[in-house]
Amino acid sequence: ARASPVVICLLMSFNSLIDDVRIRTTISLKKKLFNYYLAKRLFANNESIEKFRQEFAILSVQRAMKIIGIFSRLSKRDKKPKYLSLIPYTWSLLNKRLEDPIFDEIRNLLNKNVKPLI
Repeated sequence: ARASPVVICLLMSFNSLIDDVRIRTTISLKKKLFNYYLAKRLFANNESIEKFRQEFAILSVQRAMKIIGIFSRLSKRDKKPKYLSLIPYTWSLLNKRLEDPIFDEIRNLLNKNVKPLI
């Protein structure tokens, strides 16, 4: 089953709230927000909380990688070095999400080929 555009939009907005790279929040607060959302969200019969957690993690990883690329471009091409200061925290968010075993391959690939260049 595929998620509707509305569900994807809601998930991305929720992800942006929890993993905002401009506002540092504790892991505890992130978990509280996530669990609060889960408690309030109605799951259809064919959905599961675990599937939702996995989709959230996938979107978090994708978003963090995209942000690192955008901030790098803004610094280099657009001469806006202030964005570089946000990259280390973005990496920390990315690494936290990459702890999930579903990301073993991408985590190994990034650690081997990308992270040493930073």
